[in-house]
Amino acid sequence: MDSGQGDMFGLTKDQMIQELREENQRMRNTKKGTYCVVCDRKNKVYTRPMYGQMVVTLISLYRKTGQSGDFLHLTAFQEGRGKNKGFSGGGDFVKLRYWDFVAEGIEAANWRITSRGIEFLTKNLSVLRSVRIYNDVCLGYALSSRMVRVRDVLGTKFSFDELMSR
Repeated sequence: MDSGQGDMFGLTKDQMIQELREENQRMRNTKKGTYCVVCDRKNKVYTRPMYGQMVVTLISLYRKTGQSGDFLHLTAFQEGRGKNKGFSGGGDFVKLRYWDFVAEGIEAANWRITSRGIEFLTKNLSVLRSVRIYNDVCLGYALSSRMVRVRDVLGTKFSFDELMSR
């Protein structure tokens, strides 16, 4: 059997691969997800919301770099004491790239706030709160989520004015 030819359950190799891809795509969008028949890896589309701690870290990055567009190593905006204390935001901080609020530099763990991130913080830009993620790739916004502004995401747990004035 050469590539693209042959008889696998009445299908050519290319047809079988296409069938498996289509089935995987159908199943990964279900609540339960599926497993790859080749590598046994979990395949699922995850809905990830933006939450307050992510925005707190975005504000910290903004305060330390302003509108300069400079890259800053992740640990540099996690450091500080008192009013200049940074915030980690946990591993989910990097997910802000799915809203195009941050961009990673050439060197690992170097981040900068984008013009869209600045607009979200300073110009009251509204975005859908959740995104759909598959295999660490953003498939777009979760259309069922609601539109939010920075103060909506921060909620009552954080004070936007206090965070911006530190």
